[in-house]
Amino acid sequence: MAYDPSSRTVLLVTPSTPDDTASVALGWDGKAWHIVSRNGPAVDAMAYYPADNLLFACGSATYSASVEVQSDCWEWLGSTWMQKVVAIPPPDSKQIIIEAEISDTDNSRLIAFGWLIRAIPGQPQPLHVWSWDGEQWLQAA
Repeated sequence: MAYDPSSRTVLLVTPSTPDDTASVALGWDGKAWHIVSRNGPAVDAMAYYPADNLLFACGSATYSASVEVQSDCWEWLGSTWMQKVVAIPPPDSKQIIIEAEISDTDNSRLIAFGWLIRAIPGQPQPLHVWSWDGEQWLQAA
C-alpha cells in the first residue's frame, strides 16, 4: 500500500488469484475503496518514487543460469501498470524475495529490502538492501 500523488489516493495492491500471480489495485479516496485495476502484476513491495513522481513496485526476484537475478518491476500510471524489467545485483546468484520498499525523498530514490528465498539452514539470514537510481538497483548492503 502506498500513496499515489497523481490520483491523490492510497493504492492497495492485493493478490487476485490463489497462486498470487495476479493482483487487484484498489484506491482509497478518503471515504471508500474502489477497484482501479484488475489482473495487475504480482508485486511484493511498492513505494512512491520521488524522482519520477510515481509509484514503483517490484515482485520477487528469480535467477537463471543465463542471466542475472531479475525482478519484475512496475510503474503505476494512475490506472494501469507499465513493466520495467530490471536486474538486481545477485548476491551469490540466489533467489531473493523483496520484503519492503520505502521512499527516500531527501535523496530522490527508493530503498528495497529483501531476503533469500531459500535460506541456508543453521546460518544467519542476511538482509539485502538496494537503492533504485531510476534505471537500476544498486546493492547498498
